[in-house]
Amino acid sequence: MKKRKTAAFTALALVLIILFAACSAADNAETSGSYNNWSTGSADMSAPSENMGGSGAGGGMDGGMGDYGSYYYDDMEKADESGSSLPDISETDPNRKLIRRAYTTLETTEFENSVAHIEALCAGFQGFTESSSISGSSITERYKQYRSASYVFRIPSVRYNEFLNSVGAIGNVISKSQESQDVTDSYYDIESRLRILRMRQERLEKLLDGETESEAIVNFERSLSDTLYEIERLTGNLKRYDSLVEYSTISVFLREVEKYTEIQPIEPAPQTVGGRIKASFGDSTEAIGKFFVNLTVFVIGNILYLLIWAAVITGAVIAFRRLWKKQPVNKPTNSNTGGE
Repeated sequence: MKKRKTAAFTALALVLIILFAACSAADNAETSGSYNNWSTGSADMSAPSENMGGSGAGGGMDGGMGDYGSYYYDDMEKADESGSSLPDISETDPNRKLIRRAYTTLETTEFENSVAHIEALCAGFQGFTESSSISGSSITERYKQYRSASYVFRIPSVRYNEFLNSVGAIGNVISKSQESQDVTDSYYDIESRLRILRMRQERLEKLLDGETESEAIVNFERSLSDTLYEIERLTGNLKRYDSLVEYSTISVFLREVEKYTEIQPIEPAPQTVGGRIKASFGDSTEAIGKFFVNLTVFVIGNILYLLIWAAVITGAVIAFRRLWKKQPVNKPTNSNTGGE
């Protein structure tokens, strides 16, 4: 009888250990499948901003870059599920200078094929990869660690819509957003300033060639140096604009999943009591099935550890019972000491 109690206690402890470990494994698997919001702090995709308030080396011209690297925009234009996108530049005024950017998140069940397909698309559209990263390990390994890949592509603007639609066909599109920045006024303003500065450069060079006084020569050389500095600065900003206008920026985030996410309608139709019961029962059945799958995988994969723990627990129970038996038992004594 005592041996049966010992065996029952050991079996109960082992079952509790297995259940706790299986639950922990399931939680870890779900946690590894989550992913953080995607941001590209390393990629500078901003357009030059110009403050045309002065000239000269210290004339207050701001050539700094705004923070367009964030993947959150308050005024983003959301694309609908039909694949709508911003109008093609060729369909608008060809003289306008538009900087276009797109951000899309995809799910895939075939990670390697999708990565190869995306990279091949970039090459096929005569674009280039500005940045890329791949992280995680295969979901076919012992513990599920879903992989993810992020890309920042520069694609010719004339093929912007075509490339974006082709990427969307690779996997399940979770989100897609686009934006367009019109820099026409700034672009042509820089061009006009460059024309004025080059005219000024020619006049200064002529004055410098005909000047003989040393003080005047120093002043002309200083003015010419400031003018050349501004010309170089504005030329660099103009080239930056040309690059951003001619090659649109398309950022793609790809994540691996076992099955695609089902997009729920914004306003689901009201369910009846029977429908809600059916849905709840289906969720419970799915959860129970996942639990026993995780339990089976854990037990088979960690059978050696479980056997060791079973041996340790059994030894501890036996030792405890032996110590308990060795303790003296104080039997009650008869206290009838009085005579009749």
